[in-house]
Amino acid sequence: MPTPGGRGSPLIEDTGHFMSFSHIVGLEQPVAVLRRAIVAERVSHAYLLHGPANIGKTLLAHEFAKAVNCETNTAIDSVESVDPCDECSACRRIDQGSHPDIRAIRPMAKVQAEDEEGGADVVIEGAMITTEQVGHLVTEASLKASQARRKVFIISSAEAMNPTAANRLLKTLEEPPPSTTLVLTTQNLSRLLPTIISRCQMVKCHPAPPAVAEEGLRTRFPDADPGALRSMVALSGGRVGWAIRLLDHPETLELRDRLLDAAASLPARDWFEGMAVGEGLIGAAEEWWLATEDAEFAEKALKASPDRVRRTKMNDVLDVLLTWFRDLSLLAAGGNVELVINADRGDELAAIARERQPARVQRACGDIEEARAQIRGNANLRLAAEVLAFKLIRACR
Repeated sequence: MPTPGGRGSPLIEDTGHFMSFSHIVGLEQPVAVLRRAIVAERVSHAYLLHGPANIGKTLLAHEFAKAVNCETNTAIDSVESVDPCDECSACRRIDQGSHPDIRAIRPMAKVQAEDEEGGADVVIEGAMITTEQVGHLVTEASLKASQARRKVFIISSAEAMNPTAANRLLKTLEEPPPSTTLVLTTQNLSRLLPTIISRCQMVKCHPAPPAVAEEGLRTRFPDADPGALRSMVALSGGRVGWAIRLLDHPETLELRDRLLDAAASLPARDWFEGMAVGEGLIGAAEEWWLATEDAEFAEKALKASPDRVRRTKMNDVLDVLLTWFRDLSLLAAGGNVELVINADRGDELAAIARERQPARVQRACGDIEEARAQIRGNANLRLAAEVLAFKLIRACR
């Protein structure tokens, strides 16, 4: 399996039907900024795309790399006409991750996994961007382009650079090579060096409005149930990339239903069942990983570093639980039914909400966020999940 984001692997996992600038959902303003720069031939040496996770920042960077190098994009007469063709040699090679002048890196952590041949490196995303990764990128950036009109280097989740890596990148930003653009993405500006921020052109990316996100998903998934699409839009909070990932992996939708079933059953749970509920949450995180990653890679990574894998996907599990308790909190307080996230379970939520105290349900939302922070802070995963389970059972009494 190729190293994610390295030479010989695609820059993004799957663009599918959402190819070219014109098909990026909800990022019309950032797209316009990059299109105008290309038309005016004033492309910056560095862009910083910032906004929430999973809204298409890396996809936007990917399409930008294609647009500035597309072989048919040579006689542009308007901003709206700036679009990669997806058919020329440059576009195809960028999509395949085989273009020699386009490179992307993202956070990862290597662990050693045993296999039939004795050992193999597997990569788990979500850790950090290392000095080695940035070093390779800086070296390649200093070289003359072999084929591209403009070399493009993409750094996804740039806030994950360790301090040494960030300082090494800074030197390249201060003295950018000619005909080269670095595109950084981040969901947390406060974790980037101010000197890096100051040397990039800032491009703000917002979540897509519900109607825009729903229409975009309907275009990609024409056979999907309309109610399910609305729920995905609400569940994702306008993060179209996250919604696509769920809809592309039906197993996660089934898992989401089981998690909501478990949440609905909490009022009937006894205190001694808290440990079992906590175990169930960890098991759900493991299932989420197996459902959304390449099968062979997922199994190796899980065997090599089960705690890291479960932590990675516990965030998705907690997201689902949080939507349930936010819906209950809204309904218990007499809020607008149209704001319910899990619209496909509206009647069930309404019935449960009538028996719940708004303050207690709201406290459960805080308990979930507290558990999330503890898990990110490297607290014992099993203990954090079990304590959360006890708190949620208490909130439902």
